[in-house]
Amino acid sequence: MFVEEMGLVKEYKENEDIRNVCRMISALAYLPIEYIDDARSIIWENSFSIDTLTTFIDYFVKQWMDNPNMPINVWNVYGQRHRTNNSVEGRNSKLNAIIGKNQPNVHC
Repeated sequence: MFVEEMGLVKEYKENEDIRNVCRMISALAYLPIEYIDDARSIIWENSFSIDTLTTFIDYFVKQWMDNPNMPINVWNVYGQRHRTNNSVEGRNSKLNAIIGKNQPNVHC
């Protein structure tokens, strides 16, 4: 989690405003795409007065909001039936149980 890399864990645990902004940023992935810009404005307004979030917000905007290599429709999961790879992980777990070891190779 980038919050850890940014050294914001202590602030996240102790400051409700920081927690709320981080949660709102996480929630962007679940909004309909047409609401993302409005939600982004609301989040930025809520985080404007929190100096410790400046670097995190800059990272998020650069990496996820304004990155042409990572358009919003790639990371947005609104309306998607499968939002995780849990089914794949379940199949891998079942296969590992049948084979009898994790990360088997062709020689097992």
